[in-house]
Amino acid sequence: MSSVVLRKAIKSGIANAISQTRTINPDTLWVKTAFVDKAPSLKRIRAASRGSADPILKRNSHITIVLSDEKKPEKKKIKRVAKKEEAAKVAEV
Repeated sequence: MSSVVLRKAIKSGIANAISQTRTINPDTLWVKTAFVDKAPSLKRIRAASRGSADPILKRNSHITIVLSDEKKPEKKKIKRVAKKEEAAKVAEV
């Protein structure tokens, strides 16, 4: 069920990008970041036995999706040093 909501949000973001900038190609867009935040809850009550009331929290959320048409940055290669060499350097100091 949540995948349907996310798909709609992404399609809406693509449509917004196209309508705001007519020169953008929708095939070059990719999802840069996507996250879901907690939104304010609606507080309701439900009638319970003996005239009391039980709380009901109707929870909501905010979906944020950032699209980009720039090329993805390439990952930098990290030079790895063997643990024995690191231990030898630390022992010398």
